[in-house]
Amino acid sequence: MKIITISREFGSGGRELAKRLSDAMGIVYYDREILTAIAQKGGFHEDYVRETLEQNYLLQYPLTIGKSFSCVQPIPQTATDLLIAQRNTLLDIARKGSSCIIVGRCADVILRDYHPLRLFVYAGEQAKLRRCLERETDPCTTEKDILRQMRRIDKARASYYRLFAETGWGQKENYDLCINTTHVSIKQIVPLLKGYLEGL
Repeated sequence: MKIITISREFGSGGRELAKRLSDAMGIVYYDREILTAIAQKGGFHEDYVRETLEQNYLLQYPLTIGKSFSCVQPIPQTATDLLIAQRNTLLDIARKGSSCIIVGRCADVILRDYHPLRLFVYAGEQAKLRRCLERETDPCTTEKDILRQMRRIDKARASYYRLFAETGWGQKENYDLCINTTHVSIKQIVPLLKGYLEGL
C-alpha cells in the first residue's frame, strides 16, 4: 500500500498532477471528495465546509494547536467539529489499506503514522499566474486579482498547516519530494513521477 499526499501552491498545477498521476497509477484520488463526505455525514452544506476548512476562517488562527492561544479567540465548536471530522475521514481512508493519492488537507501530517510519500508542488509566481490566466473564465479578472487570490489562498493553507504541524507549510524538510513545475508541463512530469514512485 502506498499513500501519496500532495501539497501544493495555488496555481502550481498540483491538483492536475495528482489527478493525472492517480489515473496513470490506477489508484484512488481524494480531494473534494473528502469535503463531500464530511458534509453528507454532518448534515452541512458543502460550501460551508469548504469555506471553513480551506479559506477565510482559518486565517484568524495563526498559532498551532497545543501552543498558546492567549492572543486569539477560541475556535467555535462547529469549526472544531469539522476539523475533527476531516481528520477522522483521512484516518478512515488510510485504514482501508488501499493505495491512494490525497490532495491537501494536511494529510501528510495527520497520516504520518502511516508513513505516506509526501510531495510538494510549487512554481515561480509568473508561471503560476500564467497557468491561472489560461484557466480563467471571467474576462473581467485581472492579473492583480489572480495574484491577490494566489497569495490569500496560500496564506490560508499555511495557517491551516500550522494548526497541525510544528514546522511550516512548504518547507522542503517536511516532504519526500518537491516538484518545481515552472518550466515543465504536468503531462511531462507524470510518467517520470510514476516510474519513481513505483520503484520505491
